[in-house]
Amino acid sequence: MSSRTGTKVAVVGAGCAGLVAGLSASERGAEVTIFDSGDERDVGGNALFSGGLFLFAHDGANDLEPLLAEGFGPIEAAAYSKSAYVDVLIQMSQGRADDALVDVLVGDSFGALQWLRDQGVSFQPASRVYGTFERDGVTVIPPGPALEAVGAGPGLVAALSRELERREIAITYGTQVVDFAVEDGRVVGVVDTQGATHSCDAVVLTPGGFEASEELRRRYLGDEWGGVKVRGTRHNTGLPLEAAFRHGATPAGALDACHSISVDASAEAPPRPGVATPARISRGFRFGIVVNADGHRFFDEGADHWTRIYSKMGRAILRQPGSVAYHFFDGKVRDHVLSALPGATYFEADSLAEAARLVGIDPDELVSTVDEFNRSVDVETPLDFDRLDGRSAAGLNPPKSNWADTLDTPPFLVFPAACGITFTHGGLRIDRDGRVLGQDGQVAVKGLYAAGEITGGLFFGNYPGGSSLVRSTVFGLRASHAAVADFAADASF
Repeated sequence: MSSRTGTKVAVVGAGCAGLVAGLSASERGAEVTIFDSGDERDVGGNALFSGGLFLFAHDGANDLEPLLAEGFGPIEAAAYSKSAYVDVLIQMSQGRADDALVDVLVGDSFGALQWLRDQGVSFQPASRVYGTFERDGVTVIPPGPALEAVGAGPGLVAALSRELERREIAITYGTQVVDFAVEDGRVVGVVDTQGATHSCDAVVLTPGGFEASEELRRRYLGDEWGGVKVRGTRHNTGLPLEAAFRHGATPAGALDACHSISVDASAEAPPRPGVATPARISRGFRFGIVVNADGHRFFDEGADHWTRIYSKMGRAILRQPGSVAYHFFDGKVRDHVLSALPGATYFEADSLAEAARLVGIDPDELVSTVDEFNRSVDVETPLDFDRLDGRSAAGLNPPKSNWADTLDTPPFLVFPAACGITFTHGGLRIDRDGRVLGQDGQVAVKGLYAAGEITGGLFFGNYPGGSSLVRSTVFGLRASHAAVADFAADASF
């Protein structure tokens, strides 16, 4: 008995999941070609615009220290257990997350970080904005997102790209895959927009979701999503997703849900080479309050750690009058805010009424909202932005459950905000190893695999920050392993 070697694997999409899948398939002896609809400047997909944050299970500092780049120590870190990770994924999906996928994501998460480190990715403790703080010269990392790539998303992408180049793995740029060639129930190639077929033995789909397609946003998310700002790559148009559906793949998760946050209302979107992604305002809402165009609050700005609620803010804004919102802060937190929200457009005034006029809100309505809020603040509880402090503004609808503080000290800052979509949550149904499944739960097409944002089953309208890049890495590894192993098994004689 012997097996064929040199399996030809086509990876569709050069985002995080695609770069991982390409490198991993190559490690197993496959001949890999990555197809991407963008050019060299687009490599990395949505990861290029991310903060490079990773949420993974670990046993504390002894696990983390070997992952850190030189110079990022000493650290103190509490363990983040597998059970805690599972619990948050189940809780934030309201119990709908696929148990098998949750098990794989959590169980493989630490190994995924080790694999990335072995590819040359450098890590540092998560930024202070995620809860990390300094104590007596030691960096203290609380349970939750522990590490981020040095250089954020661009640093992650650059490291993986260097490894691709070192291994001479080709990326075919400007090639949009719109279909698959199938013979006798097996994928034998990918088809581009020119009708050309590129032969292969297996396909790993990693082209992201459909957030950059106005047509698909309207179809799956609703008409109101047609005009939202796209925060990520302009190339995630959903064409490979639709092709997979035509070949019998079944959807999983919530096609009508997505990661959507509060972004700079005046920013250009979607980003393109040379244009930054719209500035994230969601990092700062815990420092103040958020109101709509009528001057009324509509969101609990302290419901949980911001990394667990920020991806719901965009949808909440979209439902407000004019689909706009305004983040208000006072002078006590000015430095915190400007540090957390670099590059965002804001206005500053000596009074709340003046700040309201600058953005077209009725001053009397805003002042009334703030007065009611201020009267409700639990001023006896110490304010501590580094943890859930229980300092609330209760008795309001909605309340502010943590970090409530009076807005009474000039200058007052106001940041106009809009809904920014990052990635979609529904996608292809896959098994534990990334095989694309049909309605009967069996493989839809032999040789077809998927990883990353094109898949569904884990996130349902909300997600814990740092888990998306882990998902891309874990299932990029799993899908590429299965692609090579399955073909070798089928070709044995």
